[in-house]
Amino acid sequence: MAEKTIDRGVPIRRLAAFILTIVAVIAIAASVTPATALADDSDLEVTASVNEEIAYPGGTVTVTYKLTNISDHAVTVTWFGDDAHGSSVHDRDEEIPAGGSFTGTFSYGVTEQDGLDGKAEFAMFFDYTFDDYANYSEASGYCSVPVVPRVEFVNYDGSPLQTGAFPYGQTPVYTGSTPTRPQDPMYTYEFAGWDPEIVAVEGGLDPDAFRLRSYRYTAKYSQVLRSYTVQFVNYDGAQLQSGPVAYGETPKYEGDEPTRSEDTQYVYRFAGWSPDIADVTGEAIYTATFDAIPKATLIFDLSGGTLDGQSGTITIEALAGDTINLPGAPSRTGYAFVCWVGSEYKAGAEYLVDGDHKFTAKWQKVIPETGDPGSAKLVMLCLVAVGSLAVLIACALRRKAIHE
Repeated sequence: MAEKTIDRGVPIRRLAAFILTIVAVIAIAASVTPATALADDSDLEVTASVNEEIAYPGGTVTVTYKLTNISDHAVTVTWFGDDAHGSSVHDRDEEIPAGGSFTGTFSYGVTEQDGLDGKAEFAMFFDYTFDDYANYSEASGYCSVPVVPRVEFVNYDGSPLQTGAFPYGQTPVYTGSTPTRPQDPMYTYEFAGWDPEIVAVEGGLDPDAFRLRSYRYTAKYSQVLRSYTVQFVNYDGAQLQSGPVAYGETPKYEGDEPTRSEDTQYVYRFAGWSPDIADVTGEAIYTATFDAIPKATLIFDLSGGTLDGQSGTITIEALAGDTINLPGAPSRTGYAFVCWVGSEYKAGAEYLVDGDHKFTAKWQKVIPETGDPGSAKLVMLCLVAVGSLAVLIACALRRKAIHE
């Protein structure tokens, strides 16, 4: 929608901004305006002055009033505040003796309209009586203060750090302590200046509303990635490795593989870390874990035989879950080794250890050969000769039968 204009095409908003700037310049050029008001009969003299040189919309100012009783009799004064500016005084009574005075300081709020006007004007009204309230009179005090743009310094979360007024043309200065921002799990924060960049105060209207412009500067921070101490410890808490690791990185153990001494029942094998290693989000301790492997005793009863010069029994220590090769075949005079009983395993067979176990050698008796080897050969020759003779006789008998 087109902006409304007056004669010669000048936009109303631009004209208002121009007028507001002129008013502001005039207001700044003028000094803080004290005021004095006297009652008709001059019994009460009132002076008023603003204690601030400039003000800003939304802020407050303090005004000091001095009431002097210049009459020759005491007066009772009733105060009435300026409702338009939220004065803190309403229906306050003061007894002022003849020739005496009373001074009071009160606060007023500065409105957005004051900003458009370029100054804020404040008033206080007084009713006073004397002669046991038989005589009644009025008095008042007025003063004003130039109004300039509000300048705010706020923290990253919008919380106020400093609010004030600076004269036109002056660059605002932050005078508070250095802003801070709490660290979070990922970052620490260092103050890095203001956003936007601080500039000199100028007049004019707020671009988003019909009111005096204002300035708001927000603290900005640089991020510093945090590091956390990560420890690797053995099962007994003994430290193996410790050092800082940046947030989000995965810790890495770079030492020798952790160990744990065996005991009478178990041998221990490194199994990993508890808890599982994860990306760093805070301090962490990882503890080495171990699998407990039961020890097993395997007994081999040679049952009268010998093996590698040993007799009786042979004992082998092994670990449950391991696969081993059983001993080779033992020897025994007059016997042949059959297997290891318990169950039946051949010599040197693979065996899965599942606990303590006893094996016994199984033997088979060997029957020795008897007689002279030479006689045996002679017997064989005789048998062959007899066999040959029988064949010849059979053949002869057959031919005879044919001829007959």
